[in-house]
Amino acid sequence: MKKIVLLIVVFIIAACSCDETETRQTAERYWQSIKDGKLDDAKSLSINFQNLVETNMPGIASFEIGEVLLGDNEAHVKTLVSSGTEQAREVITILKKMDGEWKVDHQETFRDFQEFDVSALLNKLGSSMKKNIADFAEQMGSQIKGSVEEFGQELSTKMKESADSLEESIEQMKEENKKDDMSDKELL
Repeated sequence: MKKIVLLIVVFIIAACSCDETETRQTAERYWQSIKDGKLDDAKSLSINFQNLVETNMPGIASFEIGEVLLGDNEAHVKTLVSSGTEQAREVITILKKMDGEWKVDHQETFRDFQEFDVSALLNKLGSSMKKNIADFAEQMGSQIKGSVEEFGQELSTKMKESADSLEESIEQMKEENKKDDMSDKELL
């Protein structure tokens, strides 16, 4: 009886080990095909592989297969992927067991990878926007400074004109007052 139980345990461990090895090898062949640009090979190792992905396929400089997490009909393989220009990122390669074979679920795997590309793009966009805003603020600062100086000169000119006009009006009033005073004196 002990031999039978031991034999079953060994068989289960061997089956799990075989599945882990197979998923690791499938993931490795899949990523190598993507890296080498052999999309037909990648397609044969996957499900949900879409032709339009060929135009959006990211460049892969390197990859490293990590830990394998096995389920009954699904496996997740931690994969470190680098495009060469960006920092390497961990992507979960999702495999599903189809007709006894492990296949990469291309759509699910690349959803995670594309989110990586979008976040890198947003980071670049954020940096670019910060620089553009700083440049704009500097340019506006120069324009505002010039406008304030121009406004100050214009205000000074208008105030001088107003002061001259006021002074002239005061002189006229004084002249009129003198005339009125003389008229009043003549009447008396």
